[in-house]
Amino acid sequence: GSITVKAKPSQKINTVADLLAHMKNPPDPAGGFSKMTILSEAEKLLFPTPEFLNGFNISGAPQLWTASASPERPVTKMHRDGSTGFLGHIFGRKKLNIYSPDQSKYLYPKKAYNIVQPCWVDIVNSIEDIFPNYRHARPIEVILQPGEMLIQPTGWFHSVYALDPVMSVSYFVMDEVHRPPAPRLAM
Repeated sequence: GSITVKAKPSQKINTVADLLAHMKNPPDPAGGFSKMTILSEAEKLLFPTPEFLNGFNISGAPQLWTASASPERPVTKMHRDGSTGFLGHIFGRKKLNIYSPDQSKYLYPKKAYNIVQPCWVDIVNSIEDIFPNYRHARPIEVILQPGEMLIQPTGWFHSVYALDPVMSVSYFVMDEVHRPPAPRLAM
């Protein structure tokens, strides 16, 4: 199909080859480049739901994740998802720092959220005066290689780094048992 991804308003990427070239040579290598695309019905044919997920309550369309290399800065900031994720890795190496839900007191999650709960803590510029408990957080480091899949349980926090230009596709399964509690509004 004809999919146009805009990395910057002035730059068009018209083909997968253009996207890969952009990922290898982003305009701002220090900042990296990250893009999430919810796949259309036609694009889903390229990434069909894996058979082992049949019978599960799939949440929405698959998501295609692409990023240029950014080993020092996360391409996805610290957050946790409201459903179990299956992240199928296609190419490049992707590093995830994963934190169990019981470490939330060290990660400063925001109180209000919808499907994704972001954290206040800034991993790159973590100022101890502002986030003093972050130093107690203990991540599990995972490096995904092409062809591997990571199952990310509901409620586990994570940040993502692209060690190389990367591409992954994720599927989310609604899981009522392990869903983080919905935020309560103060009255």
